[in-house]
Formats: sequence, structure tokens, C-alpha cells
Amino acid sequence: MSVVPYRRATTEAGDGMHTKSEGKSGRGRPDEEPGSVGLRSGVAPAGDGAVDAERQAARAARLEAVGQLAAGVAHDLNNALGLVMSYTTLVLGTFDGGDPRRGDLDQVLRACRRAAGVLRQLTLFSQSEGARPKPLALRELLPSFDTTLRLLLGEAIERTTDLQDEGVVMVDPTQLEQIVLNLARNARDAMPGGGLFSVSTASVVLREPKPTATGLLPPGPYVTLTVADTGVGIPREHRPRLFEPFFTTKPPGKGLGLGLPTVCTLVQRAAGAIEVDTEIGRGTTFTLYFPDAAPAGRRAGTRARDSEGGAADAAAGLVLLVEDEDDARAAMVQLLAQNGHAVRSFAAPAAALRFLEEEGASAAALVSDIDLGAESGVELVRAARARWPHLLCLLMSGYGQRHAPRIPADVALLAKPVEPSLLLAHLEQARL
Repeated sequence: MSVVPYRRATTEAGDGMHTKSEGKSGRGRPDEEPGSVGLRSGVAPAGDGAVDAERQAARAARLEAVGQLAAGVAHDLNNALGLVMSYTTLVLGTFDGGDPRRGDLDQVLRACRRAAGVLRQLTLFSQSEGARPKPLALRELLPSFDTTLRLLLGEAIERTTDLQDEGVVMVDPTQLEQIVLNLARNARDAMPGGGLFSVSTASVVLREPKPTATGLLPPGPYVTLTVADTGVGIPREHRPRLFEPFFTTKPPGKGLGLGLPTVCTLVQRAAGAIEVDTEIGRGTTFTLYFPDAAPAGRRAGTRARDSEGGAADAAAGLVLLVEDEDDARAAMVQLLAQNGHAVRSFAAPAAALRFLEEEGASAAALVSDIDLGAESGVELVRAARARWPHLLCLLMSGYGQRHAPRIPADVALLAKPVEPSLLLAHLEQARL
């Protein structure tokens, strides 16, 4: 796939490098004074003419094609990966902690997770309709990523945060996490010997249109999310291709070239834009601009987390599993039973509803695939919740967030292949 690269901006000296910002941090802070457009990265913004509009449209069409191709095979591939992960986890459970074979099986699980991650990033390009944007106060949401960031970055990289009391943005929380983690992976790879990774937020008001690496921002109030590292920086010749899908400078097997294109796609879906500041030997800063959704009155108290469990007051009891693929259903039954759960499994929603009608009092949780041939797991959950409102319900899908808008807010959506530990963690609520 080829994408028309953004034109490279040049400084007064014509060297294609960035110019420094005079902002608070000295690196990557937006300058909101009139006339300060800050082309600092060597990645030129799209202009406001017809040619640039055509380039943006062509890029969007290509990304959409990639996503549609991935979505077409996602369900079957995710089910296959789920089988491998489930049975590998089952075998791991039979080994003692010191068994050397555990390392081999851990490698299998890591390979499955990498494959699932690649597929998930590909499908993001075709799932604008699956986003669940909601008002977010970034300073309240970002700390929930701390544990994941610590594990991802490792001990050699120091982390700092500066989360100001900024406005409210409209964005899907899951997609925001994907944005931050993708930028963190890039930062980690740019600092193999360790360094500093920082995250900050602020509110700015643009008084004039602002060119950025991904488009022209109109005047108005914005919330910025700035992610910076002290790594090697991005060579000048690579900067025009930063957001081009499948462009990567990493060795084979180390990257598919979808991290930054995914960030770009998700930010633009939230009506935002990205500014890049990079210098060889000094690091890279990505400043993400999101329209302030509450410029007149800061709704700073807005809590913005996806509900990840549903009703936590369900009594301990039976887990009902609905999955129409025989192999996947058998693997999950075995996994749940090995971890102490009583399970009844069904291939169709109607059978599960009949059981609930007869013995609903014994059920603590309902776990269902969404795509069940001509039937839908979403409708099954709605019917079950109408009669048993405290039933813990979990839904699974091999199509990522495509079905997200139809799902009740307190029902967790688990992407296939479902990580066994994640499924078990959700089901622990049924034992409380």
C-alpha cells in the first residue's frame, strides 16, 4: 500500500528540521499565541486546498480498504487464536511452577497475543462506526493506564506525568488507551538503553488556524495530550512517512508499521490532530489536539471509564456459556471448569434462555459470543437482563468494536481471541 506523503515543512534555513517551541516544557508544548503555527517536526501539514483534500480522502480510502480486508477474516482467525490460547493455558495449568516446558508455552501465548494485536490494529481502520465516544476528563482516565505502561516500558525507562485540570474531550476510552499504548511502544523502542517517558495534558485556545502534521486545526478551545520521550529521534528522511501504513524502520518481525497510522486514524475520528516535534539524539514529542467538549463550564468531575464487569453483586453460582462453534465452546468449558467454575454450555441463545427460564436462580454469569449465525448475543443479553437484572453478562466478538454501540453500558465486550486471564478476572465478580 502506498500513501501520498505529507509535504515536508522547512525552516527559514531550508533544512527541513523543526523549530523550537517556547512553551512551558521546552519540548512539544503548544504555543497558542496568534500566528504561531509551529511546524516543528519536518512532517508538513495538509493544506487547505483541493489537492490536499484529495490526498486526505485517498489516504482514508486506503486505510478503509485495509480494515475491510482484515474485518472479513477477523472472526475466523480470532476463533483459531482463541483455541490455541485456551488449550495452551490448560496445559500450562498442569505443569509445576519450575517446569522448564512452561517457557515454551509462554512463547506460544506471546505469539498469539502479537498476532491478535496485529489483527486488532488492522480492523481499527474499518470501525469508525464501532466507537463509543463519551465525555472524558483526561486527568482522571490516564492514571488507569499506569500499570500497563509500567509493564510495557520496563524498569529502565522513567515515567513522569503532568496532568493539568483541563477540559473534557469526546473520545472512546478504549481507543484512547490504544493511542497512548501505541505511542508508548514507539517510545520504548526509541530508548533501548533507558530514558524518560512523559505524559502531560493542558488546555489551549487557538486564535488562528493551526497547521499540524495531520491537518489544519480551526480556531477554538482544545485539550492537548502530549507524549514525549528522550530517545534517538526520527531521521529527517523518515518524517514525511510517519503516518503511512506499513512503513517501518524496525527489523523484520519487530513491527508492522501500523502503530502511528492507527494513532492518526483514531485521533482524526475524534476530530483531533497531531503535532510532532523530533530531533536526532534528543527525542520525540507527539502533541495530540482534541476539541474541548466543555469550553464554557469544565465538567472536571466526569468519570470516564468503560464499565468492565456489570453487576458485581451476583451471587456465586453457574456460568452459562453460549458459543456456536463447537471447538471454541469445548475449549472454554474446559478452561472454566479447570478454574473452579460450574459451567453449562449452549450452541444457541434459545437454549440458554430456556435454561434460564427453568433454573435462572442458579445462574451467576452469562458469557456469550455476539455473532451466533442468524441470532445475536446482544439480544440474548438484553432478554436475560430484562428478567434477571443482576446477572453478570459478558459478550465476546471477533469483530472488535463493530457491535459496541448496541451493547448495554454495563456489559463488558471482550475481543476475541479472549485472553483466558481476562475472562477469569471478569468472572471473579460472580464469586463476590
